[in-house]
Amino acid sequence: MTTATRSRTLGEVISREAALRPDQPAVVCAGRSLTYRELDRESTRTAEVLRAAGVVPGARVGYLGKEAVEYWELAFACARTGAVLVPVNWRLTSQEVDHILRDSTTQVLLVDEEHLPVAAEVRKGLPTLRTLLCLDADTPDAESLAARKDAVSAGTGPRKSGGREVPDDAESPVVQIYTSGTSGLPKGVVLPHRSFFNVAEAMDDNGLDWLDWKPGDRSLIGLPGFHIGGLSYAMQAFNAGVTVVSLPAFISSDAVRVIEEEKVTTGIVAPAMLELMLLEPAAARGALGSLRKIVYGGSPIGE
Repeated sequence: MTTATRSRTLGEVISREAALRPDQPAVVCAGRSLTYRELDRESTRTAEVLRAAGVVPGARVGYLGKEAVEYWELAFACARTGAVLVPVNWRLTSQEVDHILRDSTTQVLLVDEEHLPVAAEVRKGLPTLRTLLCLDADTPDAESLAARKDAVSAGTGPRKSGGREVPDDAESPVVQIYTSGTSGLPKGVVLPHRSFFNVAEAMDDNGLDWLDWKPGDRSLIGLPGFHIGGLSYAMQAFNAGVTVVSLPAFISSDAVRVIEEEKVTTGIVAPAMLELMLLEPAAARGALGSLRKIVYGGSPIGE
């Protein structure tokens, strides 16, 4: 069994794992894969893009889109610059997106092409949103993240001074995640680095194996990355140096197929998701056979 290392910051996690297991897959999503060395490199390049865009410690950086390897790059890039990641639920209306970006004073927003029209519309009335970057390609409304990375790396884009890592401060904010707003407008909950380690450490101290890891584990993130369950569980997996298998969006047939193709051994879902997966014909023929453990949350689970 492998035990997640006790870390202080998310930036420390990715630097350490890149040194320990550079060629091991760190994240797999939608047919793309990054090793720990590549995730370390690309998150560093994204951090340089953020600094070049004027992002300073404490500034808010948003993500609006379905999961992609770039989302996880951005999460670690924020940790490395001292910025605060604001993940936005891609199912929200433009008015709801506007509220979150306005309330958080998000300065830079990374968006996928599917949700670019919403982001571009919101940006028109939001002077605090200075930079809009797109995952996919250059568009009239946004420059591609890849183009910004290449420009900064080549020295042809704007640059800001700053070190590769921010100070080792577990109390610094790293994520601002928004509530569902069931009793009013969504409210931003600011989470420090330590919040992504304390639960697992408390379990370990009390002999609970709910978040245990074994060498070679491949862990499905069934909950979305904009949800604290999906984001927190993924960070536990990265901290243990295993492979994160991320779904762009949960579709039960896709989840079952990915589990079989990627030989997923553990993961996190909600009970309703698991029930849908078990109803898939592929599940009946053994497609879920690689699983050794499912972590669940969101509601009680039935037999």
